[in-house]
Amino acid sequence: MTNAIGDNEKELSQFNGHIKCEPPNNNLSRFEGRLVINEGLVNEKIVPLENDNILLRGTILRNTDWCYGVVIFAGKDTKLMQNSGKAKFKRTSIDRLLNFVILGVR
Repeated sequence: MTNAIGDNEKELSQFNGHIKCEPPNNNLSRFEGRLVINEGLVNEKIVPLENDNILLRGTILRNTDWCYGVVIFAGKDTKLMQNSGKAKFKRTSIDRLLNFVILGVR
């Protein structure tokens, strides 16, 4: 739908639409949403958005002359950040022993 605009910046600046989608979650294999173009007007169009229509954080585009995009979730709300889990602090047995000895010296 939006590919008809191409790299015409004037048409892109006049684009009237918004995205309605699911709340942030950690499921990398599923995305459900829709792009509503000209909402409330006679020529309103609804375009479904699925996992094939989004790029996850860290994706690299290659062999592309131009690309326009919309950020849907940022920061801790991205699917990859929610899927990463908590980082565990790795400690060696010597590190644990030294912490214990230092507490005993105090």
